Amino acid sequence: MLDRDAVEEKYSVLEHMPTAMATEELTWATNIFVASDLTEYRVPLAEYPAIRVTYNFNVRNVNRTLFTEIMEKEATWMLPYLPHLTNAGIVNDEAVPTTIDSVTYPPAEYYLVFSRGHLVYRKATDMDVSAFEGITDAVQVWVVPCYEAVIEPRLSWMDVGKCRDGSTMSLVFRMKGDSEKALTFKYDNPDEPFDFIDSLQTPLQVEAARHQRNFAPTPSGIYTYKPRARMPDEATTVQCRYLLEYSGFIREDYPFKGTFMAGRGPFTADNYVNEDELHRLEDDRVVIEYQQGIAIANVLMRKVAA
Repeated sequence: MLDRDAVEEKYSVLEHMPTAMATEELTWATNIFVASDLTEYRVPLAEYPAIRVTYNFNVRNVNRTLFTEIMEKEATWMLPYLPHLTNAGIVNDEAVPTTIDSVTYPPAEYYLVFSRGHLVYRKATDMDVSAFEGITDAVQVWVVPCYEAVIEPRLSWMDVGKCRDGSTMSLVFRMKGDSEKALTFKYDNPDEPFDFIDSLQTPLQVEAARHQRNFAPTPSGIYTYKPRARMPDEATTVQCRYLLEYSGFIREDYPFKGTFMAGRGPFTADNYVNEDELHRLEDDRVVIEYQQGIAIANVLMRKVAA
């Protein structure tokens, strides 16, 4: 059952829920100037990150029209943002998100309230679901905020053919500017900072360049002079993998992302890898893969002098 009456017609909405796995990508824009001693001067170019989310759909033969429907949908979507999915309680006939660790999620104009087989879109000012027995009588109900998004220009899917099940579709949504701003939150709690080192998985994948990298013959010094200086790529880079608990009782992804948002991505260096060294984001990106009961963050870090 789908009820989208509360959402303006100018928006497309999801009529089928994606699989449990979703991938979130946060990308900042930062100019970074590296001195020969590896000290860095960083200039943030944006106050909030670009946000993309990838959803995967299992398409059965009975609903394989999803392929053509996606191509013909309106350009702007009111997209359920699954990384902020929470359990819902029904209080006085209204769907109320469950508070986890006193976390207050960014507000939204629309919400999706759903149970298995029932999707109901509601306005934040009217979360009454008393008219939907599939929601009120369900054993478990979820609620997720919705934000404006567009589909990335390139679509990909695997079609096993008509009258056969097993087709899959992967869609990448880019949140629109106002939605990205609304989704940006800060976690800056000096009393309980997020423990990056405790969440970091080992072994780490480490890459470093030697000072002497080029063994090719060079012209005599009488013809050329190259002052010795350390190059930016001589610093150690570390591919980090953080294990974040993600359940109905704890959400470690929230302080993890909020810390980077408060620091504007690579603009701030910190003890992300160990207590003795400073690192910052190497490529402006944080990628989080949400799975059942856990979230895995993949981040490329660069060691810095300051």
